[in-house]
Amino acid sequence: MKNDYTAIITKDEDWWLGWIEEIPGANAQEKTREELLISLKEAAKDIIELRREQFLTFLFRPYGTCHINRLLSIDILSLTGQSGKGHY
Repeated sequence: MKNDYTAIITKDEDWWLGWIEEIPGANAQEKTREELLISLKEAAKDIIELRREQFLTFLFRPYGTCHINRLLSIDILSLTGQSGKGHY
């Protein structure tokens, strides 16, 4: 799966500054535009991987799986138009 992201970049005196609009925390500053774009790509990749690992840790912690399954069951029932009452 390929995702497109928006890099906001600007130059402030001798520094290039930028951030990825869709990924909070993915920002950088470098001396050249090319270095900035490389740093932004690396920051985005690192943050996405960290969030994936955090989610998987949550998903497979004790009782976490039961909680997720319950939420998924309720969402599936509501999408199919069935009543979710009593279905936990």
